[in-house]
Amino acid sequence: MSEQDHQNEQGAHKEPPTPPVEVPPVSADVNRVNRTEKTQDQTRNSDQSPKKRWDAMTWFTGGIFFATTIYAIVSYSQWHEMHRQTQQAIDAQRPWVKITGIDLRSGIGPVKTLMFHFPPTRARMSPQLQVKVTVKNIGNSVAQDIEVVPILFFGDFVSDKWHDVVIGEEDKVCRNRQVASEGSGQIVFPSETRDWNMGIGGIKPPHDEAAELILCVNYRGAPETQYQTRAAAGLYERNNVIIPNATDADASILRLIRDPTADHAY
Repeated sequence: MSEQDHQNEQGAHKEPPTPPVEVPPVSADVNRVNRTEKTQDQTRNSDQSPKKRWDAMTWFTGGIFFATTIYAIVSYSQWHEMHRQTQQAIDAQRPWVKITGIDLRSGIGPVKTLMFHFPPTRARMSPQLQVKVTVKNIGNSVAQDIEVVPILFFGDFVSDKWHDVVIGEEDKVCRNRQVASEGSGQIVFPSETRDWNMGIGGIKPPHDEAAELILCVNYRGAPETQYQTRAAAGLYERNNVIIPNATDADASILRLIRDPTADHAY
C-alpha cells in the first residue's frame, strides 16, 4: 500500500468535528432578576448607612454630654471651695457678738422682778420682766450699732410642742427686727463685754400660761454688713412652768433656764 493510500485510510477513521454549541440569548426575565437583586443590595446598604450614622451621632452626643457634665461638676466644686475659703476669710475678720449671760434683776421696793401691776396704783398692766443681758465680742473686729431686742412671750404649754412653738416665735420676732439701727452708738471691741439692764415687756396673757424670754441682738461690722445673735430662756416661778398672770414676783422665786438649742448666730 502506498503512503498516499495509508494517509487516506487514517483520514477516513478520524472522528467527525464537534458541531458548535449554540448559547441561547439571555432572556429579559434573567436581566430583570439581576437588576432586582442589585436594587435590593443597594437598598440594604442605604438602609444600613443612616443607622450607622445615627449610632455614631449618638455616641458623639453622649460623649459631649458626659464631658460637659464632668466639667460642670468640677467647676462647681472649684467654685464651692473658693466660696468656702472666701467666707472663712470673711468670718475670721468679722465681729461675733455672743450672748454670754441672761440674768434676773432683783426688784427695788414696789418694783418687782416680774410685774403684772403698775406699782403706784396697782392697776393691771402688760407683764414686765427685769433682766440683765451680757454680751461679748468674740470676733476680730469692732461690733458697731449693737441693739438688744427682747420680748417676753406667753403661750399655752404643751410639753411635746412647746419647744417648737418657742423656736418658731424666736425666728418670727428676730426676722422682723433683723436690721441694726445705724448710729445707735453702742460699740464693743474684740474681747470686750457689755451689759444691758432692761425691763422687758410682753403681751398680757388671758390666763395662766408658760413664759419664754426671747432675745435678738443686732449689730454691724464693716459697712453694709448686718449680723444677728439669738437666744431664748424659759421663765419658771417656784419651779413651775406655768406663770400666774395676776401675781407679781421677785427674783427669789423666779428662775431663767436657757435653751441651748435656741442659740443662733448669723
